[in-house]
Amino acid sequence: MPELNIAVAVIVSVVFAPVYTIGVCFLFGVGGILLGGYHKDPRSERGKRAGRYIVRRAGILTLIVLSSLHACILTGVLGEMTACYALIAVTAATIAIGLTLFNRDKKIRQKYSELEASESEYRASHPEEFEQ
Repeated sequence: MPELNIAVAVIVSVVFAPVYTIGVCFLFGVGGILLGGYHKDPRSERGKRAGRYIVRRAGILTLIVLSSLHACILTGVLGEMTACYALIAVTAATIAIGLTLFNRDKKIRQKYSELEASESEYRASHPEEFEQ
């Protein structure tokens, strides 16, 4: 039976690998199209910087939540139920606190308003691209 638990733990880790890759891409400032509401990336330099800032912050949050969730699942699969239950509480708190801080961060709100402003500037200067 322990061999089966180890095999399941390896499979879970393999399944988490692509998701960790997405989190690392977020850390490098790419992949913003995957974030709902933050995919407004106009071609202006200011808009690109603001978008990368937001995506990098989302990458930090993504990796913290993923590692916590991954640890929770692995401890449950490997039979350490006390640790699993503790990690469930830690994961829930991490998600709640992380999302609250991410959405209440003044720098992110400022960067997002800069991103919207640069997008409207770009749309105004290139109307032929956005006509239907």
